[in-house]
Amino acid sequence: MSSIFGGLGGSYAGRYDNDLQAKIDKALAGKASPQDKMQEFLKKDLGIDPGALPMTAKQARIRINQIMQERNASATTFTGNSLGIKHVEFTENTGNQQLACTTCGNQDTYDKNDGSGNWYCYDCEADFTPPPRQPTGKPITQNDKDKDWSDMMRCYKALQKGEDYSFQVGWTYTYRGNDQECGEPQPIHVEVEPDPRFLSIGLTVRLRKQVLNGPDEFVYAKKGGLFNDSDVVELPSMQPITDLSAWTVVEIL
Repeated sequence: MSSIFGGLGGSYAGRYDNDLQAKIDKALAGKASPQDKMQEFLKKDLGIDPGALPMTAKQARIRINQIMQERNASATTFTGNSLGIKHVEFTENTGNQQLACTTCGNQDTYDKNDGSGNWYCYDCEADFTPPPRQPTGKPITQNDKDKDWSDMMRCYKALQKGEDYSFQVGWTYTYRGNDQECGEPQPIHVEVEPDPRFLSIGLTVRLRKQVLNGPDEFVYAKKGGLFNDSDVVELPSMQPITDLSAWTVVEIL
């Protein structure tokens, strides 16, 4: 007898739970989530646009990972300089594409998916960080009015460190609906000729002069002045820099 009532009780409890959950879902339908309420408070009461607020590094890595997933991208390359961001490019996701080990050159490698861009080589048993993947999509600039441009710029500001104005992050596999962070930013360095006397005509650069017992000096300059092409002139005054031996090229714009 108890088994019969137990069966009926279990069946009834199941229907009750379903009915209750349906009522709860109906009651909550259309109601704002805590996040929506916070955004409404920021907009109406404080006059702050939530989309303009700075991101933390963690928020940026989660958001850019989401954007990459939506765009089927395996990596995002941010290209900028000391004057600001230039463009953003996405590398198309080609599946489980193997990368050659930077130590032994073999392709028997494994993506560790640890969020730091590290790979492991089965042949030489070494961890390695592969070079940045080459972007395959059209560069996105501010003029394109892309729907994600604002978020991409917030991500850039949160992830950019020091003088690493250009860097790449890799997509991290998302599972169980959890918010995953993209990989650690990998700086992209461009080799430059440090001596300003050997600059090509027309190049715009940033120069640095080391100062003893004080902060270094930085100026923007250009090869080619008002009167001849051999001068390196300071911008925007266009005045020639007379002692170039004190200056080093640190960036080509």
